[in-house]
Amino acid sequence: MVALAITPNKYNKIMHSKIFNDINAIQAMADFMPIAIFIKDAESKFLLVNKACEAQWGLSYSDLYGTDGSQFFPSDQMAFFLAKDQEVFSGKCQVDFEETVWNATLKQNRIGHTFKNPIYDFSGKPLYLICVTIDITERKQADNYEKFHSHVLELLTANEPLSRILESIVLGVERYYPEMLCSILLLDKTGRHFDKGIAPSLPDSYNTALDGMEIGMGTGSCGTCAFTGERVIVDDIATHPYWSPYKELAANAGLAACWSQPIRSSSGNILGAFAIYHHQVQSPTELNLAVMEQVAYLASIIIERKQIEEELRIAAIAFETQEGMMITDSQGVILRVNHAFTKITGYTAEDAIGQTTCRFRPDEEFNASIWRSIKRTGAWQGESMSRRKNGEVYPEYLTITAVKDYMGEITRYVATMNDISEHKYRLQQDKKHLDELAHVTRLGLMGEMASGIAHEVNQPLAAISSYTQLSLKLINSKSPDLVKLNEIATKTQKQALRAGQIIHSMKRLCKSNSYQLSNADINILINDCVMLCADGIKQNSIALKLELEENLPSIPIDHIQIEQVIINLIRNSIDALQNTPVIQHRQITIKSQLTPNNNIQIRVKDNGIGIDEDQRQKVLMPFHTTKADGMGMGLSISRSIIEARMGTLRFNSRPGKGCSFYITLPIQFKPDNG
Repeated sequence: MVALAITPNKYNKIMHSKIFNDINAIQAMADFMPIAIFIKDAESKFLLVNKACEAQWGLSYSDLYGTDGSQFFPSDQMAFFLAKDQEVFSGKCQVDFEETVWNATLKQNRIGHTFKNPIYDFSGKPLYLICVTIDITERKQADNYEKFHSHVLELLTANEPLSRILESIVLGVERYYPEMLCSILLLDKTGRHFDKGIAPSLPDSYNTALDGMEIGMGTGSCGTCAFTGERVIVDDIATHPYWSPYKELAANAGLAACWSQPIRSSSGNILGAFAIYHHQVQSPTELNLAVMEQVAYLASIIIERKQIEEELRIAAIAFETQEGMMITDSQGVILRVNHAFTKITGYTAEDAIGQTTCRFRPDEEFNASIWRSIKRTGAWQGESMSRRKNGEVYPEYLTITAVKDYMGEITRYVATMNDISEHKYRLQQDKKHLDELAHVTRLGLMGEMASGIAHEVNQPLAAISSYTQLSLKLINSKSPDLVKLNEIATKTQKQALRAGQIIHSMKRLCKSNSYQLSNADINILINDCVMLCADGIKQNSIALKLELEENLPSIPIDHIQIEQVIINLIRNSIDALQNTPVIQHRQITIKSQLTPNNNIQIRVKDNGIGIDEDQRQKVLMPFHTTKADGMGMGLSISRSIIEARMGTLRFNSRPGKGCSFYITLPIQFKPDNG
């Protein structure tokens, strides 16, 4: 190559006089050369093209011989070629330069480093150009990609927005491959729709149509690619089934081919798709496929890095919230605390870092049980007692979560804590206030039921009096009937017991009791409540129906307060039925059952006038009442009592169809005693 490219004038004349007398010998010799060689005459027409040159340009010797190549190469490239030819002839010296040549077979530009040397006759007249060109396409592409890659990483280092960096990637590919139009589509957080698109060279109408598109099989190249996680090559959009729904959209944008490469995270998740479009029907070369893989990989690095940065920003913001936070190593040694931790505990970062969490826990056994639970499950949350720097012990709500590395090994623990001293105090005050209100309501309720209860007590007392008189007569008779006397005495005892039960229930309901939890059979409790309300039910000609499920599990409740709620609901049903016509069949149905999620449910249902739409939103509100002499506290307090036991009180009603109230209580309940 160098011998051909650098030759003195005398040697040129010898070349003309001897070698060019046998062009076939030159052709045969050139075909053995691994680099591209071609010879032109003084008019820039091809006389010789070797095999390597044919491969580099994608044209045959027969295509080029006797032409200047203008019918095969783009006009801008032809102008450059001819200008260089004239430069060589006029300067009478060798020149070397880089040039871009269109390869008709590969349908892409190739880059060559070309040497051109003139040949003259004995009089110095230019006759031929001997040209050697070395294909440096891959080397230039590698250099360009390295520059491109470095530029993108500089943008990342400069903390440029993700959209700006991805746009730089797209434009960079298009700059090196002008025949391509590129896009990057990112998936939303659900992984089912395209959320953001970067495609500055595509029409706005096309980009808008893709925004929010759901991915799936047959949803174009990118939608199918993101759905399957596989590369999708569509050479001809107009005929490919994946593009059937979008042919008109693509045609309006002037797009004829689309190749799409999935963008994967380091863990294999699909982040989006990188696409290359063409205005003509086009199949990718091996080089094109390599470019797609490289760009998709580069995009994945950028996207993941930005996602990590976003997560770190969020974590940093979260770390400085009002919650105390603490990070430890796998052995529980504190590595970092936030300002809220210092505010809550009084310990500064210097005080805490390097210490174990045991320092802040007064109950060593409880602290050990927490860590045993964490070792077993990887997390713990609940209330615990902690110690401030000044020695004060206070309640906190603590959450501890294990952080694992990619091998599944625990490397850190993150703990969040909230000082719940004020919350616990408010709960105590609220409970005290609720108990006081409940007691007042119970006394009012007993006042309303006083006449009915007196009637209930009078019945067994009157029976006892009658039985006693009859017993005295039998005793004073000449021949006392002992069997009859025993029967009367037994009946007397039963009536005395019944009177005692009624009085005991009244006394218990009126008593201002502190919170006392014990297991109860809810059906027995319902029957006790019915007994206390029996007079009101009878006086108002109400039929009572009990649908109590047998063998219900006992539940931990405060008997007095739950009894108060049930009585209140029964009394409300009685009041509602008082306003219904006498000829209507008045009925209260009380039902107990075990729900599918293992709760006990009590339903108190009546067929009264119901609750109209305007009243429904206010029924459970404090001080709202539909009674002329009511306080409006009964249902509000009832709901507070039930909710304090982690239960619910709800209702449904239709005007004219009656009303149903539902009490739901958990089988297991641990009270908060403050």
